[in-house]
Amino acid sequence: MRGIAVLLLAVVVAGCVQQLPAAQKVSFSTDDNFLIHGNYYEGSEKAVILLHMLGSGKDSWNDFAQQLNKNNYTVLALDMRGHGESTLQYNQTRHWQDFPEDEFSNMLLDAKAAKAFLKERGKVEFAVVGASIGSSIALNQALADDDTRAAVLLSPGMNYKGVPADYFITLYEKPVMLIASEGDTSSADAAKYMYFFAKGRKELFILSGTGAHGTDMLNNTELDKRIIEWLGRNF
Repeated sequence: MRGIAVLLLAVVVAGCVQQLPAAQKVSFSTDDNFLIHGNYYEGSEKAVILLHMLGSGKDSWNDFAQQLNKNNYTVLALDMRGHGESTLQYNQTRHWQDFPEDEFSNMLLDAKAAKAFLKERGKVEFAVVGASIGSSIALNQALADDDTRAAVLLSPGMNYKGVPADYFITLYEKPVMLIASEGDTSSADAAKYMYFFAKGRKELFILSGTGAHGTDMLNNTELDKRIIEWLGRNF
């Protein structure tokens, strides 16, 4: 009887273990022939594109991407050009450390190619979530593309690496969520500035008690749930 009880307990415990979705490795090319690699999670016709911080990569979104996918979103997290596996352009290896400042805005082509990749798979509505420089590219993508319905900007910058988010926000009329930690003062100031000038539905959240930047704010917080709830209301 004891052996049966132990076996039943093991079955119950196993049944309670949450099975998180696994990513599919994908790749696609940009208009300027950068080969972009990503982590893809299949879900509904609504898709979320995730754009990382400078010097980071697609895996920085893993936990958040899985939570989004559990909420039935299709998710695509990129290695943007010059990062991670996305270092090949015209068969030449290129790294972001070697980019001139006027080249960082070309990361918009990575987001554009990601959207095209998703559209080929039947996705019809899009949101974009970016961290640090990824937030500048996310804002640019949402501004330029009619199908991209909402943007979430973690630790935004005003004009980081030559991408003028401070100007883009004055033109932006779609839903936007702006997030920064109070100890990351430059990003917090930028988020407040951008919240003031955003014209559409908007939310500003300043995370207290930390100076974490970008995707680091997602660690050991409830921020992922707050973002997913916001997307549910605005996307």
